[in-house]
Amino acid sequence: MRLTEVQLASTTVLLFLAGHETTVNPIANGVLTLLRHPDELSRLRGNPGLLPRAVKELLRYEPPVDPGARRPDARGISMPPRRICEVR
Repeated sequence: MRLTEVQLASTTVLLFLAGHETTVNPIANGVLTLLRHPDELSRLRGNPGLLPRAVKELLRYEPPVDPGARRPDARGISMPPRRICEVR
């Protein structure tokens, strides 16, 4: 099956916008979150080795797209929305 020019153009625009959205949002949201938590920003500046873990946590804390409703539950302990925690 071949795509028409309109289908190809529409798909290209969709992929471009989807990629743009999921790239720009985490960067902007991550910067804003760190500015709202200056102690964490200072900690990260003082120890750049924490960056990989910080990126993962920022993506969890402020996802680039709305994951929908979910209630994390670990070992029977429920956590309020937007709570930062570390599970070991």
